[in-house]
Amino acid sequence: RIARDRNQTDLSVEDWAAANLAVSQGLQWLVANQSSRGAWMEGERVEATDQPPREAAASIAVTAMAMKALAQAASNQPNLRSAQDQALMFVQSELESRGFEGIDSTGLGNYVTSAVAMGLAALGSDSDPGNAAMLTKAVDHLTGGQWDQAEGVGPKRDWFGGAGYGRHGRPDLSNTQMMLDALYDAGVSPDEPAVQRAL
Repeated sequence: RIARDRNQTDLSVEDWAAANLAVSQGLQWLVANQSSRGAWMEGERVEATDQPPREAAASIAVTAMAMKALAQAASNQPNLRSAQDQALMFVQSELESRGFEGIDSTGLGNYVTSAVAMGLAALGSDSDPGNAAMLTKAVDHLTGGQWDQAEGVGPKRDWFGGAGYGRHGRPDLSNTQMMLDALYDAGVSPDEPAVQRAL
């Protein structure tokens, strides 16, 4: 998360200036490399998993992560706000055509849905009510994909509460951590059963 004030960090004045320069340069790189449809890595196929199918909807996840970075930056810069809005339109369009179930079929459904949830959460309460509804769907989809008694896994088994590659993939700590980050960003209480199962 991007600190707004140096007092929120332990950085020296020099390191604070260097960090802000790096963040600014990163954001400008995003703006310069965004596709005409508002995405990053659009059309690229990746093979980041041994779980079939070996294709991921990488552009949706990467675009959602970029949207989060842009939303967390000061949006008083018109070019950042424009890039953020274009990214949101791309994510909305992909979700309308695929749905979260369609994203699951790409092989990295949990990662992609987690990234989308984090991106939407970063837009904050000022965002469109439709985005809030989409965020709720993303959270429900993530928690619905957890391994628990519905999959025949009891609380004393190591897979209990974990998240995996989509609905049917084996759970692991990386997927579970992504889900927990998304739930945290979305404002889900640590006391909620889904979080407690994951922990």
